[in-house]
Amino acid sequence: MFEVEIDDVLKEKLTKTFEKMPKIAKKSLSESLKKAIREFRKSNIEKIKENYSIDDFYIKAGSFKISAKNGEGTLAASTKKTGIEHFSISQKYPGRPKERIKATIKSSKTTEMSTMFWAFYKKPGKRFTVGLFFRNRESNERHITMAKTASLFGMSREPTKEELHKMEELFLKNLRAEMTQIWES
Repeated sequence: MFEVEIDDVLKEKLTKTFEKMPKIAKKSLSESLKKAIREFRKSNIEKIKENYSIDDFYIKAGSFKISAKNGEGTLAASTKKTGIEHFSISQKYPGRPKERIKATIKSSKTTEMSTMFWAFYKKPGKRFTVGLFFRNRESNERHITMAKTASLFGMSREPTKEELHKMEELFLKNLRAEMTQIWES
């Protein structure tokens, strides 16, 4: 979370805009916030790609939702655990493995999975899908469970001080441009 200090000239323009055209002022404010958050989203995705071996199709800008309401902007990521098949694994497709499947979740650490295997399963209301599973011989209820790992939310990180400063500058720059465009037209 960051708070922005607005100079007197911009504050006056913003106040006048809220008095005369509140819908336009709210839209300008939320668009400026969204642009600042988009910049952090880009750097967050780059950091996730550096730290994790996740497939590119799974982590993209659309995986993170941006919202800006009432002067507050948020960046949201899914808390649903990611299937291990979306990461770097030694056997990408179903079939009998010649050796144990190896998985790399974090970019620097490869783990050999002794009980992981490919299987077809049926999602409720859908057709059969393929996924990676673990054998659970200790459990009486389920003998297999789907192999899952970190969620996008868990892979994300907090913004650094430099990123907060950059977002603040970008927000103010965009807000100034919006106010200038409104009052010059």
